[in-house]
Amino acid sequence: MLKAVSPLSGFSAEINKVTISEVSGRSLVSIAVPNSGLAALKAAIKKQLNLDLPEPGQTTDSKSGNAMLIWASPDQYLFSFDEKDNMPSETVGKLLNGKAYVTDQSDAWVTLKISGERKLEALERICPINLHPDVFKTGMAARTMMEHLGVLVIRDENDSFLLLSARSTAGSLLHAIETSAKNLH
Repeated sequence: MLKAVSPLSGFSAEINKVTISEVSGRSLVSIAVPNSGLAALKAAIKKQLNLDLPEPGQTTDSKSGNAMLIWASPDQYLFSFDEKDNMPSETVGKLLNGKAYVTDQSDAWVTLKISGERKLEALERICPINLHPDVFKTGMAARTMMEHLGVLVIRDENDSFLLLSARSTAGSLLHAIETSAKNLH
C-alpha cells in the first residue's frame, strides 16, 4: 500500500530562537486565467470559495483560516487549502466550473514555516528582499532566490513566513535556513 510522505518527513526544530517547521496536509492547486476570462474567474472564486483574487504581490485568506489564494504571476494564482481528498484539482475545477485551468501542484512543492524571535535575522542573511514588517506586510507574497533556489515568500497572519519551493530542492532550502539560523550570534 502506498503512503504519502512529505518532502521533509514533518521536520520541525528551533535553532537560536528561529522555529523552522514543514507545513504538510495541505493541497496546492495552480489556477490559470483563460484568455479574456478574468471577470468570470473573479466571480466564480468569490461565489464558490468566498475569496477575492489577490492583487500582484498579495494573498487573500479565508475567514476560517483554512484556505489561501496567492498571486503567483500575471493571470496565475496558487490556491492552498486543507487537504480533504486525493484529487484537489478536480474538486477545485468543479467548483470553478470551467472558469480557469487548474493543475494539482500539491506534491511538487515544499512549504516551510519560519517564525520565532530571530526569524528576520536568519532570513535576511539568505533572502535579497526586504522582509521588514514596515515594508513586507502581512499578506504580501514575492518570488525570490535564496541560495540559488527559487522561493515564494509569504508573510502570513501570525507574523511568520511561509516559504514555498520546489520539492526537489527541499533539503537544500532546509539546509540553507538551518545554517543561517545556526550562525546567528
